[in-house]
Amino acid sequence: MNSYTSTTTAVRTTDLQIELFHDYHGDGQQQSDEPSILDLILDIQGIDTNYKTTVGSDSNGEYWARNVPVWKRYQIVPRTDKFRYIALSNAEFRSIRDYSYPVTWDEPTLRLGLMEGFLTIPISRKSDYVIDDMYDRNPDPAEFLYWNGTSGSQKQSPGSVSRGILNINHYGIDYSVKEGTPLLAEAAGIVNKVGGDERGKFVFTRHRYGFLTSSGHISKSLVSEADEVVRGQPVALSGTLNSGDYPVNHQQLLVDETILLDPYRPIFKMSPQFSGYYDFSVGGGCSTGHCDPKESGGWVSQPISPSNPNLLNYWTRDNDPQYAVT
Repeated sequence: MNSYTSTTTAVRTTDLQIELFHDYHGDGQQQSDEPSILDLILDIQGIDTNYKTTVGSDSNGEYWARNVPVWKRYQIVPRTDKFRYIALSNAEFRSIRDYSYPVTWDEPTLRLGLMEGFLTIPISRKSDYVIDDMYDRNPDPAEFLYWNGTSGSQKQSPGSVSRGILNINHYGIDYSVKEGTPLLAEAAGIVNKVGGDERGKFVFTRHRYGFLTSSGHISKSLVSEADEVVRGQPVALSGTLNSGDYPVNHQQLLVDETILLDPYRPIFKMSPQFSGYYDFSVGGGCSTGHCDPKESGGWVSQPISPSNPNLLNYWTRDNDPQYAVT
C-alpha cells in the first residue's frame, strides 16, 4: 500500500497489476486455450490526476497501474474497438464501456476476460451430438449457407435438399444435431418466452443491451418464462422440422425484438448484397418451410458502412464461434 497527499487530504493508494486474456468461452476464467492479451493500450477512467497515477506495461507485456486511489470504482478500457464485452462469470457479461471495477488495497491483481462479441455455440463440444455442422459456419457464400443466402449458389443442408427447399431468406443458423440434443444458452440472460406456433416449439432468451436469442424446432423446453440462465446452461432439447423427417436446431439473434442480426461480421470479399439484416417491417418473402408466406419482412441489403449493424461480430472470437465451458 502507498499513500499520497493531495492538496486537501491524504489518500490511500495501491499499485495494481492488470492481467488481460481473450475469454473465448465467456465465463470470466482463463482456460488453457485462451491466450493472454499483451499488446493493448489501456486507459483507466475516473482517477483524479492529482494522485500521479500512471499506467503502463512491463517487459512481459503485463499491465500495471501505480498510485491508484483505493475504495473507488474505475473503468479500465482498451484503446481499441476490437474487444467490446467483459465476461465477469458465466452468469454475467457487460459492455467494456459501462462497467467499473472496485479497487482495494488488499487485492493487487485485476484479471479481466475480454470478448469481441458475447455469443457462444448453443451445443456442447461432444461430437456424438452433431450429425453434420452448422450451415452458417463460414460466411463465404461459396461454402455454406448464411442468413441471407440466395438460391442455388451455396451448398444446401441435407434436409433442405431432400425436401427441395431453396433456403431463400433463411433467417437463422441451423445446427444439424441428433434429436434430444441439449441446447445451451448462448449467453447469460432471462427466459423471455416459451411457446410454439405452426413451425414448432421455441425458447427466447433476453440478454443485455436489447439482444435476444432463440432456439427453434425444439422437442422440449427445460426452462420457464422469467427464469435466469447462465451461459452454457441447457434450455431445451432439440427436435425436428415440421415434417419430422430431419433433426435440426434453428438459432436466431435479434435486437430490440425487431431486427434479426447475423452474428458473422461481413468480410471484404463479400459483396454489399450480403451485408444486410432481416427487417420484419419491410416487404419481402419467406422460403417454403421457414416462415409463413403471409408474414412481411425481408433482408435489407446495405453497403458495408457504419450504419450497417452487421458490421459487428457477435461471437466471443471474431467470426469464429467458440464453445461454452460445460
